[in-house]
Amino acid sequence: MRAFRDAADTDNPMKKILALSLFLVPSLFAAETHRYLVATTHASHLTNLRVLSAGEVTARNVRTFDAIDGFAVDLTDAEAAEMRKSAGVRYVSRTIAIHSADSVAPPRLAPHAEGPPLAAKQVIPPNIDLLHARDVWPLTRGGNVNIAIIDTGIDVGHADLVENIAGGYNTFTKQGDFNDDNQHGTHVAGIIGALDNNIGVVGVAPGARMYAVKVLDAEGNGTDENLVAAADWVMASKHAKGGNWIMSMSLGSHELSPPVEEAFQRLVADGVLCIAAAGNDGGFYDMLYPAALPGVVSVGAVDNDKVRADFSDIGPTLNVVAPGVSILSTLPTRSIKRGVITVGDGTVVPSAMVTGTRLGDVTGEWVSCGYGAAGDFPPETRGRIAVMSRGMSLTFSEKVRNARAAGAIGAVIFNSNLTTITTWTLITTICDGDVCYDNPSDLAYDWPVVVSMSNADGLKLLANAKQQTLTLSTYLDDYGTLSGTSMATPHVTGVAALAWSLAPSATAKQVAAALRSSATDLGPLGVDNYYGFGIVDALGTAKWLAPAAFALPARPDIRTRGAHH
Repeated sequence: MRAFRDAADTDNPMKKILALSLFLVPSLFAAETHRYLVATTHASHLTNLRVLSAGEVTARNVRTFDAIDGFAVDLTDAEAAEMRKSAGVRYVSRTIAIHSADSVAPPRLAPHAEGPPLAAKQVIPPNIDLLHARDVWPLTRGGNVNIAIIDTGIDVGHADLVENIAGGYNTFTKQGDFNDDNQHGTHVAGIIGALDNNIGVVGVAPGARMYAVKVLDAEGNGTDENLVAAADWVMASKHAKGGNWIMSMSLGSHELSPPVEEAFQRLVADGVLCIAAAGNDGGFYDMLYPAALPGVVSVGAVDNDKVRADFSDIGPTLNVVAPGVSILSTLPTRSIKRGVITVGDGTVVPSAMVTGTRLGDVTGEWVSCGYGAAGDFPPETRGRIAVMSRGMSLTFSEKVRNARAAGAIGAVIFNSNLTTITTWTLITTICDGDVCYDNPSDLAYDWPVVVSMSNADGLKLLANAKQQTLTLSTYLDDYGTLSGTSMATPHVTGVAALAWSLAPSATAKQVAAALRSSATDLGPLGVDNYYGFGIVDALGTAKWLAPAAFALPARPDIRTRGAHH
């Protein structure tokens, strides 16, 4: 039985392609299918796919694109091979994986002495001044440039971002549900455009008009189909809304697919400024795509001393660099568990929240309580903070329950033989055969504030003859530091937005040229494979692109890097 009906109009090349190549299998599910991108000699639209019934379009998951003349479809390998022979087909490309340019370290939080500190005051991350962004703010905050952040989505309710999020698109659901279920996109968004609102942090372009285009899932993975869909959305939005558009991409693949290459040729030709992460493998001639494509501004990472990060990919297609090491920015609201110990003299001891703990603060004198066994608690434990060591085959639940029974108002557990701080849990697991679940008694227990510290800090505390008070703080945070070319890329995006907003009649190519031409040279003299043209400079780029705004004469872009970029 044929899976697809005959076409009534055989003069339509798209119908011929579908009718021919999808006739191959006797049943739609007779063989395993894979996802393919098919490029045709004519633009394809769903209205031209009348050869398919509604059910067949759904079953084959057909999706057409303008960024390439073609469509995505589920095919068996045999069908794909047959489709390649069709006269109206330019190529048939199996989808490839793309990934976030993953952070080279897990989220880390700068030490603070009290509360969720960034909820009550604003800090200016040092990377903002490293790029001279604040020198441009008296003239513009970057608000009249459209920035599509191609990533995992953005936390749309984040207090430091919400006013600057203008909309977005989810390439998985084809809808507007673009909330971040990872954390990567929210961190990127904060670097570009966190609000200057007296809380949290502030972005390079704090007036940025940002759109969240979700192409990566909760694990930071997607395919080139998602990226082509994002290109489609940006081009359609640009044509519908007008204005200048930037695509900021902290992602990519080491494999180049023809659809991605074609989509970005069209984006560049359409005047979209494409900025992408070089990658975090530290490799030479191994830059991610789309960063390595012609016309795309590729971005490497440096630290706050302007020294290349060892993870940053390098090579002859590298354009510029920007800060990408330990960058403080926004993370999804209340997504980070945070624990802080502050000694009475103001010393902040690195620590971690123990899962299950009460959120809040407790202050009191501390008392050493051994390993937290029932007999380890002296009478003076009541009303004090119990400091216990890991070990003696006691669960953390047992230790803290014992401390609570002895009258402790809080608890500190330090590691037994390691210098690291480990995130532990008060919630034990009960297993019945292959089925495991959280202990209901632990879930219902009224835990005090509990944090952990390293073995070294625990021993140092016990050795201190002066019994100072401790303040234990636990809370869920909205900010943290990440490292990677993923963090460098949005800095360049923010710089471009500031400059372009001062020269709205400039072309995307002129903005890209200004980024390169005004960059501060680093490393070997001149353009090199490690730093490209150098570290971007917001003030320099703005002056180069819009000299009249600074009462300067116009000057041409005199530095180029061949025909490639």
